Amino acid sequence: MKNKNQFWLGLAVAASMIGGASSALAVEGKIGEMTGDAYIVNRDGIHRAKTGMACGDGDMVMTREGSQLDLLLNGRAGCRLLPSTSVAMASAQGEDVKLLIADGNIVLNVKPIAAGSQFTVDTPTAVAAVRGTQFWG
Repeated sequence: MKNKNQFWLGLAVAASMIGGASSALAVEGKIGEMTGDAYIVNRDGIHRAKTGMACGDGDMVMTREGSQLDLLLNGRAGCRLLPSTSVAMASAQGEDVKLLIADGNIVLNVKPIAAGSQFTVDTPTAVAAVRGTQFWG
């Protein structure tokens, strides 16, 4: 029960934070394969994630316990959200990608990026700048 309540509280907080985001979101992410329940939270509300669904700057993608989801980012990376994970797409435009990991674990496969481009992952305890690699965190 505690995990369920934390999940819904997380959705509510994310919705309130994203509510003020710009109405012109760039669509740079896409939901790939998934199992179980996952959600996208954006300025339009809370949506059950489905394969092929687009997401963009300011959107938060969340998986529930026992679920996982593949997020394809800008043709530059693949990100697998493991169970009970919350990831906000702070920026996914052009060559630059920035993810904010609020909770949980992800597995990333990042293609080598061009000089001057950035791929960063922010967590509550660390920031990783990636040039092209696979990692879990």
